[in-house]
Amino acid sequence: MKTTLVLSSVFNVSLTVFAGLVLQAQTPSWPRPATIPTQVQISVKNVTTQSASVNIQIPGSVRDIKVHLNGIEVSSRFSSVDCNGSTCETARLAQDDGFRAAKNVLTVDAGGGMTGRLRFDGASSDSAFPSALPPLKAKALTSPLSQDVNDGITSPFLPPTLTLKTLYNGGWNGQFDPTNPWFIVGTQGYPSVQPTNCSGSAIFLVVVLDRQTLIEKTATPESSPQCFANSSTLKTYLSSLNKAGATSDLVIVGSNSNQSPDKGLDLTDIGGSLYGSATGFAYPAGIMAIGVPGATNGTAYQQWYNLAKGYEAVTPFANGTLQEDAFGNYNFQSSEVAEFTVSPNDPANLSPDITSVITIKYPTLSGTIEYDYLPPAGNNGFWLLTLSRNTLGSYPYSCTFGSKSPDGSVQYVLNCGTFYDTGSSDAATSKAAFLQLVSDLSFVNSWQMAFLTTIGQPVYGGSPPSAENVGGFNGTYSGPSNGFTEFAEALTSLGAQPNLVQYLFNPGDAYTLIASPGMGGPLNGNGVESTTLLSAEGQSGFVHGIMQRNLIGLFTPQQTNQESEAFFVAKGGNKSPEFAKPQSAA
Repeated sequence: MKTTLVLSSVFNVSLTVFAGLVLQAQTPSWPRPATIPTQVQISVKNVTTQSASVNIQIPGSVRDIKVHLNGIEVSSRFSSVDCNGSTCETARLAQDDGFRAAKNVLTVDAGGGMTGRLRFDGASSDSAFPSALPPLKAKALTSPLSQDVNDGITSPFLPPTLTLKTLYNGGWNGQFDPTNPWFIVGTQGYPSVQPTNCSGSAIFLVVVLDRQTLIEKTATPESSPQCFANSSTLKTYLSSLNKAGATSDLVIVGSNSNQSPDKGLDLTDIGGSLYGSATGFAYPAGIMAIGVPGATNGTAYQQWYNLAKGYEAVTPFANGTLQEDAFGNYNFQSSEVAEFTVSPNDPANLSPDITSVITIKYPTLSGTIEYDYLPPAGNNGFWLLTLSRNTLGSYPYSCTFGSKSPDGSVQYVLNCGTFYDTGSSDAATSKAAFLQLVSDLSFVNSWQMAFLTTIGQPVYGGSPPSAENVGGFNGTYSGPSNGFTEFAEALTSLGAQPNLVQYLFNPGDAYTLIASPGMGGPLNGNGVESTTLLSAEGQSGFVHGIMQRNLIGLFTPQQTNQESEAFFVAKGGNKSPEFAKPQSAA
């Protein structure tokens, strides 16, 4: 499940996936048990600011052991010792091995599924000695907004998950203001000092953090933070980090406020994209990216917008978490989450009206947290509601707010979207409705989300009703088009299955599609489709799930429950805590 509503579960797994392991930090001496252990055991002792002694005990005889400290392989540093029939290895790991006078993560892979992981405090319990590490900008991340710290990791060491979010959109505003920084990690603002090279009309600002400690890298080659005048100088800088193998860098780059990238923007050195000399829709008018030097192209976070007609101009931002991987490196995960529900022919479960309803809910907020969209008047047809994938508000049109629920938590949005009378028994009416729906679907772009659901009986099947009649065929399959063929092609282009609609000519039939161009359908992407035609598979047209921002900052369905309205109501409806768990590091 790719959502931040379960990040706390991910966090717990990261610390308990080695279930039953005895991870002992800073034990006073090497244990010599009377019995052979059944799990990997790791102990650390004699910790100073410069080194620590690490002991590993593995059941039975193991030939090949892989050990990593903070992502650096240190297997060769270990030597075997006798320990009563187990495999035991010991080493004194120092700064040259990647040891830090801060958070350290040691992983052991003994093969055959036997693994171990230990996070331990690299602070000295004895007298401190000067560090030989490269100078870093050491600014404490005080009171990080994150999950509780456990498993022996004590303050001030960073927890496995922290918040990263911009405090204002549109890029750095050119002002070094600790009270209103461009973005924060935990509660630490960045840039933390006045950036260099920012005179004139510099287009980009880059901040580089250490992926292990999240300390800003002010020394060369990073020299963070600094501005770049254009795409060419930015490319040279990012390439230098990539060539230097700076995989321990977390690079945050953005176009500055009121600045647009010039031609030649290339972020491939940090796992981003080559925008080159593209024009119109394909070229950013503003961008924010978060990546790692040498990462695979397309893996970086790249939130951008353009000025092409029909596309919403949402200036660059980031809102997510820094999640620690197995080696202790932090990676950015976009994690703003919203809950959605589509209820065709809703029997007053979600709104006061007995009609179809589409809801968007923000479970981590307070006050008015749910918006229930209601359709225009109409019976027997389709309802199309188009929402922005940036805001999940109606777009490119606006709708009228009506009343609120008695407790003020739900805002009803009236007459929103378009109703299409495709279920009319009048052939001219249904054909015109189908063709209008096809035309409107063709204007939905990848920055928008199409919610298509049914009201009443969606299609007319003739007398007697049949799928052939819905498709517009006569006895020789050569009849004139009634608009359904064009509608089927429009659904196919969105990754949907039009044959699921062709049989919905009975009272009580229902269908729902949630799609966006390029997002893929339910079988090959993130689209959502549900219909009463597949009731044997638990589908009803009713869907309930969550959306999360993807790597370009656009909301995308991530988990969907196919369930009946009755079951949804029995769980508590939209008051159910199913998706109401607070966001990690929020």
